[in-house]
Amino acid sequence: MKNFISKIPILGWFLRLINNILRLNNLKHTVIMQQKQLQDQKEQLQKQQQQLNALMNSIDSKVAEQISYQSVSFQQRIDQFIHDTKIDLKNEKL
Repeated sequence: MKNFISKIPILGWFLRLINNILRLNNLKHTVIMQQKQLQDQKEQLQKQQQQLNALMNSIDSKVAEQISYQSVSFQQRIDQFIHDTKIDLKNEKL
């Protein structure tokens, strides 16, 4: 039936035109929805990037703190070792 109507000269052309306009409108709606989804995903990615940056900054801070702590601890151990060695050397001379 559809093929029969579409073959009628003026009516068929008009019906194909309406059908194409409706399909175009549907395509336009689909494109708009996909653009909205892309925008939402972009915003979500930006939020996740901000969270990741904050987490990385926090980790960097904690690592720097631990390095500083370990450095002080090593320096104290070295100082104690030197002090103990000096005492041992003094005791050996006596």
